[in-house]
Amino acid sequence: MKGKKRVEFVIYGLHPALFCSEVDNYFICPICYFVASDPVSCKTCEQIYCEGCIDRYSKIKENKCRVCKFDLEITPLRKFPRKVYESFFLYCPNFNYGCRFEGGIKEIHEHKSVCDFKKLNCANPLCAHNFLAKDRPIPDSDVCSIQCLDTFRLSEMLGKTDRVEISKFFWKCLQNHREHYEETIEKEFLDITSGKNTVKTEMEGELKELEDYFEDVKWHIHLGKYVNESWTCCQEKKDAIGCSLLQRP
Repeated sequence: MKGKKRVEFVIYGLHPALFCSEVDNYFICPICYFVASDPVSCKTCEQIYCEGCIDRYSKIKENKCRVCKFDLEITPLRKFPRKVYESFFLYCPNFNYGCRFEGGIKEIHEHKSVCDFKKLNCANPLCAHNFLAKDRPIPDSDVCSIQCLDTFRLSEMLGKTDRVEISKFFWKCLQNHREHYEETIEKEFLDITSGKNTVKTEMEGELKELEDYFEDVKWHIHLGKYVNESWTCCQEKKDAIGCSLLQRP
């Protein structure tokens, strides 16, 4: 028996926890069950949906309203619901990633596109890594490394450029990576070398401290002292002759 095609579930709505006040159920999308994002409504029953949710639903399932079951005809929100919706105040959807921006619906939509904390997927189709916009290793590029950038560019060239141009580009990539790895190895070698010099300096300093300490106490160390014998002590006078034996056991 042939299995059903798996459909990826996508949430377009805004989580109710992001809002600074309680949101009426009227604004909850019946597809993702979150507060509608870019809300539109059914012309027949005025049920509100996320524009992304209902567009995807009508293509995958059926072009009918989930509430009234009539053929779906999408219209913009009426003036009053739109005014109420735009009065909501909320936090940035990237709050869990560290963003603390807050504002109205319009401000949030404008902020999302430039938010430094939005999660990005690497543009290289062979890479599954993701990262925050503020941690982009390469400015103005949605890739996680130089290798992924080269792979992405090469994938765009295939089928559009002749073999000679692709070969030149591939050779240039190899040269760039070779230079990059040489610089990395040289830097690591310098770090290890400087680390050894630091350890050597620290050990020499500790040895000097021990030598100074022994120089201070050597006048007060005598073989046999305090081993069943009574001695006078010269205490800490460096110019003293030494301790004197009072009696033997």
